[in-house]
Amino acid sequence: MHPLLDQPGVEACRPAIDALQKCHEENPGKSPLNWGRCTEFAVALDKCLRANSERKHHESWERSRDRQKKQRKALRKLKKKESE
Repeated sequence: MHPLLDQPGVEACRPAIDALQKCHEENPGKSPLNWGRCTEFAVALDKCLRANSERKHHESWERSRDRQKKQRKALRKLKKKESE
């Protein structure tokens, strides 16, 4: 199941989203003859969304690491002032 595809942050996957939606419009899933025809588009969308999620996670991790470095530096500075 895909997340809401009209949410911010999935713009990079817009071509894959559009391709899957077009496939679903052209191949309604009610007929067994159409089952599985859009699988390749769904897999491509899954890969794009996964890569997008991993990129966001990495960016968040980087911001957290930078924030922790600043906090450690401030704490060292404070301890140095207290010891003087």
